[in-house]
Amino acid sequence: MMSSEIISIKTTAAILGIHPQGVRNLMASGKADLGFVAKAKGRNGHNSYRVYRAKLAKYVGREPDYVWPEEEAADGAC
Repeated sequence: MMSSEIISIKTTAAILGIHPQGVRNLMASGKADLGFVAKAKGRNGHNSYRVYRAKLAKYVGREPDYVWPEEEAADGAC
């Protein structure tokens, strides 16, 4: 199975063992370079987040093409 280059915030949170908002906070503050944060325009907008597989793998010390067990569980849940 070929894995996507982008991993969901929910799956990333499960991999890191934190709440999804914690992933967003780490990325928005620049404390974790896991991908891309598109800043919202206006006061009531929400940022958009993209976690890239290779960056997450580097952050936790894995090979870039590593398939996370959490991803396989998410694929099976659909």
